[in-house]
Amino acid sequence: MHEMAITQSILRIALDAAEKNGAKRILAIHLRLGDFSDVMPAYVRSYFDIASAGTIACGAKITETRTPATVRCRDCGAKSVIEKRSIRCPRCQSANLELLSGTEFTVESVEIE
Repeated sequence: MHEMAITQSILRIALDAAEKNGAKRILAIHLRLGDFSDVMPAYVRSYFDIASAGTIACGAKITETRTPATVRCRDCGAKSVIEKRSIRCPRCQSANLELLSGTEFTVESVEIE
């Protein structure tokens, strides 16, 4: 599963941020996750407990903010928010879409003390 590698990257980012800011402990890591991202947040949270053991991030809370999938229809030009169950332009029903957002997966912020 790629979530373990992703979780290790999240931990590295958080530990680097904590070190640069002289933190004693990481309290929370806030993620931005697109609705069309392939990442499974439940796996990230469970792997984080394993990966962070023995570090200043041990016990940190992982939160996520969802980003909807936004598309532009190449046929009618409409910009819309869509869901995975209906990948068509809500205006003209075309499937000829350009994905503008919704695949993001980033560390938005790290809470430290």
